[in-house]
Amino acid sequence: MPFRSLRALFRQSLQVPAMGGGDVAFWRLRVLDLMLAAGAMLGPLVLVPSFLLSIRVRFWSVAVIDLLAYGWILAAALAPRWSYRTRAWGLLALLYVLALVLLTRLGSAGAGMLWLGAFPVMAAILLSPRAALVCWGLAAATLAAGAAGVSRGLIDAGPMTANPANALAAWGVVSVNAMFLSAFIALPIALLLRGLEHTHRALSREEERFTKVFQLSHEPIAISRFADDRFLDVNEAWCRVYGWTRTEVLGRSTTELGLWMPGADRARLRAEVEATGGLAPVAMEVRRRDGSPVPVLLSARVLDLGGEVCLLALSQDLTATRAAESERRRLEGELQHIQKLESLGSLAGGVAHDMNNILAAIIALGSTLQQQYAGDPPLAKALGTILLAGERGSRLVKGLTDFARKGLDDPRPVDLNDLVRAQIDLLQGTTLARVRLSTELDPHLPPVLGEPSSLGNALMNLCVNAVDAMPQGGALTFRTGVDAYGRVELVVADTGHGMPAEVAARAVEPFFTTKAVGKGTGLGLAGVYGTLKAHGGTLEIDSRVGQGTRVILRFPAMEPGPARAAEAEEGDGLPGPPMRILLVDDDPIIQGTLPEVLGFLGHSVFLASRGQEALDQVAGGLEVDLVLLDHNMPGLNGAETLVRLKALRGDLPVILSTGFLEEGVEDLARNLPGVWLLHKPFALPALRQKLRAVQELR
Repeated sequence: MPFRSLRALFRQSLQVPAMGGGDVAFWRLRVLDLMLAAGAMLGPLVLVPSFLLSIRVRFWSVAVIDLLAYGWILAAALAPRWSYRTRAWGLLALLYVLALVLLTRLGSAGAGMLWLGAFPVMAAILLSPRAALVCWGLAAATLAAGAAGVSRGLIDAGPMTANPANALAAWGVVSVNAMFLSAFIALPIALLLRGLEHTHRALSREEERFTKVFQLSHEPIAISRFADDRFLDVNEAWCRVYGWTRTEVLGRSTTELGLWMPGADRARLRAEVEATGGLAPVAMEVRRRDGSPVPVLLSARVLDLGGEVCLLALSQDLTATRAAESERRRLEGELQHIQKLESLGSLAGGVAHDMNNILAAIIALGSTLQQQYAGDPPLAKALGTILLAGERGSRLVKGLTDFARKGLDDPRPVDLNDLVRAQIDLLQGTTLARVRLSTELDPHLPPVLGEPSSLGNALMNLCVNAVDAMPQGGALTFRTGVDAYGRVELVVADTGHGMPAEVAARAVEPFFTTKAVGKGTGLGLAGVYGTLKAHGGTLEIDSRVGQGTRVILRFPAMEPGPARAAEAEEGDGLPGPPMRILLVDDDPIIQGTLPEVLGFLGHSVFLASRGQEALDQVAGGLEVDLVLLDHNMPGLNGAETLVRLKALRGDLPVILSTGFLEEGVEDLARNLPGVWLLHKPFALPALRQKLRAVQELR
């Protein structure tokens, strides 16, 4: 049993560690184990004959030390619990004692000099240069003490001479040679081992840094043998991206793992690596463990690791990059679409302004003549036709202004649930029971700040489109709620024929329609979009051919606070006292028709075609009771003229007339006293109502 243990220890000591393992301390332990195992196994061949010979010649001290030495070596070899330092110093002490006994008994002719010379060499191998220096000094001191013993005849110098002087000289020669040879061997060994220790520490630090970089890298890294493509190591990022564990990967090839997608040109990639020593970054797809493809940017470099040709492969996961690129393209498309709609809005606003001036003249003069000639039925009928055409044109222009609008005329708290209920009441009598109506309304829906009439018209447009999309019947659903971002949400969903993606992308463009000629103007969804934009909301269309359409309206929730009461209707429409009115408008049509209308109402009119002209007249002393001011004029616009008029005469009432409410104009009108807004085109009752509000202040 002890022999088997010694043989196992001997074989273990002869084993070479894996690449990168085994520092100097490791090898010192292996050397110590090997020495002890060899001593225990070979001891009977050396120490037993020495023991028997010592008994025969009655060298009792040598016999005892041989016996004790073998017993200690056997115990140290078979006692793994003993610490390394205990066994190393014990072995050195054994060598010293054995050398000391042999020197004192056999002198320089015995093996004592040999053991004493090996004493510092073994200290250099097993411990350190400092321990070797200490042991060398102890050996030199021992030989010096031995020289004193030789000079007194206490130690036999050997067979060289019986003369004490010659014996001392012989002892000195042998001692000096022994110590020189010991230092000659021990010093290089100590320096060599010390250098190896420093080198191993440096390599360990480099390996530690490499391991940290390798394992902590966010990008997948793999090391494989170039010859057979088998993995030697992979980092955690590689395992995370590809779905394999490190244990499952090591020793297997990319083909065995099934990493290559069908059609991958592996031969070309390997040829490039063989020709250039690496692989330039190339975008490709590889397969995860679950079979799903993953886009990566693959690069590689051939390396020599421990004398073996290896391939270091880096693969950057492009999943997030491609998703971000796709999102960037989507946002760019949305931005271009918004910019296109903004451009169309500016165009629509400009067209609406000119059309409003024309329609304002037609409607105002037509309504005045209709009242003036109410007793002439044929003429009244003709004027009614003119007004009907004007109102139709007004609705068309309103579609443009709704699309291009940037602000709200009369915002107030609006409950979207009430808006939906009112719309359902209208629909229930008009859809001929072919469309099923259903609601999913949030009872705790917060109000939004908006215009009930504008929002009602927008919802009506959505419902008309939904009903038209279901000619054979279907279901129309209204949902309200609050989304994850705190926005109030209204969803109108139908089960109609739906729209292709390219149609849905252009659905809110003005005049874009897929309906037959005469069936639609293409301003319905454009107006809904403009209304949502004016309310600070967003419109989203989700439509699939054959699966219906969902239109999602999102509004900012109204901040908590006292609700603003609706303004009372101004005036009662009855004629009031005559006023002197300064009409400021650059349009010749307005200048030619509106004075006739105001004259019909009993007022006198002064004209100015520019804002600066009106300012000059007021500053020059023109006494007027009211300024009827157009907003869109060359030079000073209406808002700029309004501010300067109020600076000249703060008490002068002003009616600011506009067909397109630009951002900031409403706030300006509300913040200045004695200012009213009148929207073009306006009929006689609307104009009379504003004039009556001014008259009540006089």
